[in-house]
Amino acid sequence: VLETNEPVCDVDVAEGLEPQNGKDAWIEYFTNAKQDLVPAEKEDGGVDFYGLGLVEPVEKDQELALYHPPVKGEDGYDVFGRIRQGTEGNPCKFPAGENTYASPDNPNLVVAKIDGNVSIVDGVVVNSEAYIVKGDVDFLTGNISSKGPLIVKGDVQSGFGLDIERAIEVGGCVEDAVITSGADILIKRGFIGKSKGIIHAEGNVNIGFVRNQTIYSRGSIHVAREVVDARFHAKNKISVGGRRISIVGGYTIAGEAIEVECLGNMYGASTVVEVGYDYKMVEDVENDTRECHELKKKLEELNARIKNLEMQHKRSNREDHSIAALLKEKLSIDQELATIEERIRLLKRQIYTPSKARVKVKRLVHPGVEIIINKSNFLVKEEMQAKTFILSEKDGVIPV
Repeated sequence: VLETNEPVCDVDVAEGLEPQNGKDAWIEYFTNAKQDLVPAEKEDGGVDFYGLGLVEPVEKDQELALYHPPVKGEDGYDVFGRIRQGTEGNPCKFPAGENTYASPDNPNLVVAKIDGNVSIVDGVVVNSEAYIVKGDVDFLTGNISSKGPLIVKGDVQSGFGLDIERAIEVGGCVEDAVITSGADILIKRGFIGKSKGIIHAEGNVNIGFVRNQTIYSRGSIHVAREVVDARFHAKNKISVGGRRISIVGGYTIAGEAIEVECLGNMYGASTVVEVGYDYKMVEDVENDTRECHELKKKLEELNARIKNLEMQHKRSNREDHSIAALLKEKLSIDQELATIEERIRLLKRQIYTPSKARVKVKRLVHPGVEIIINKSNFLVKEEMQAKTFILSEKDGVIPV
């Protein structure tokens, strides 16, 4: 107390309150359909491809998802009484998609409008009337085209095609077939044939094993077992789980990373793996180069016509307006050619620019394997164990 000059102890003279931050909105899904098809690893080191499901059958009025709105933050104050604001939670996309609706009893609850098959696309629950083939895709079914998901219980036989705008799930094998999907593809067994089979997927590809076939993925490719003499193209990553044989022969390219148990084999099979850029860039460069060639050819023909007309008009001493039109066309081609050549230059620079892409081998790398990162080469001449290959700006591709 001031009057007695005694010290003041354990007395609150001012008090503040910590602000409470809000919570972002989130979605609770009541479906087993997978949003991310990266396979779960099993205890023995393998991966569970048979547990994957692109789509799940549902019944009308079945509850599919619950939207949890953002939680508001609560303001606090400091010891001087000044307000300290709590942050607000952020909303997210409401998950009601095709053939679903918000329940009238609970506007945050998403339920099925029809009997269908549910998939999750960019966080949104989509309920489609999937096309289901109970046996094989063969002469009884013919080629199949569908805007919804496709489920094939059996195999896809040689010579047939699937053109599906949504996800594809095949319970058996795919032979020399051509498959196109606007989303993910799951093949629970293998993709085998005489090098005539091609898969094009806008999403990820998950598959049991591959021999002699070609896959293009605008996402990632995951293979449970071996890949032999195949051609893989993935925008993001490629992973192969075969413990004795992972990738042998063929050509494999991924934009970000390739992860395998083994590369090559003891017989020195020529095996090429490449990372560092989107494979589509090479296709774009090739297409643009062809277009440049055609434009240059057209330009040569135009220049010859212009020169011929100029000589004729010089002899006749008459003015011809057709030359002006040809000169205008020539200028347009020159400008288009310059634009395409600049685009090629930029694409090549991206392809050759060093990146953090890597090739990770968990067990063995055999001689005869060629590893390319951003067009820098490394030829494996002796057996190596458990190496990750990266690109050093000073030394090129190196194992670490």
